[in-house]
Amino acid sequence: MEMQNPANYRQVVREVQMFLREIAYHEKRLPLLSIDGIYSQKVAQAVSIFQEINGLPVTGEVNETTWNEIYRQYKTLVAAKAPPASIIGLPSPNTVLRIGDTGPSVYYLQIMLNELAKIYNNISAVDITGIYDRKTHNAVETVKQSANLNGQGVDRFTWDAIASLYNTSLK
Repeated sequence: MEMQNPANYRQVVREVQMFLREIAYHEKRLPLLSIDGIYSQKVAQAVSIFQEINGLPVTGEVNETTWNEIYRQYKTLVAAKAPPASIIGLPSPNTVLRIGDTGPSVYYLQIMLNELAKIYNNISAVDITGIYDRKTHNAVETVKQSANLNGQGVDRFTWDAIASLYNTSLK
């Protein structure tokens, strides 16, 4: 690896070391590298082993092709360990769901209520229709009563109470 700026060079070497270290946890033929920013013989050896394993020309140097493959594998491994992306149920913090409302938020609400109904006898199961109907309203009111919440429909506080109860029930 050749680079004009020594500080930038060390940072790039640190990244290569970090990426290869992560890959080494899954590919036992690779040595675990220290992350020190020094392109040592051990780093060159790890790069050579990585290149051999992945059918790349074995040079011990990180060219664009080698960098791209190291980075691709690193990102794949990191993504596999990351928690799934969450979704936001209410379109905005100021949204209030009421009888007659429809859409994805109501589906999410009904799914959570049905899961809670399996655990809590006082919450009735609802039909998953995407329509905020009387049965959905009654189940919401039961949760609101238990959580000492007031107001009409499902505001963000009610949503948070239901979502929190739902998330706790999944553990």
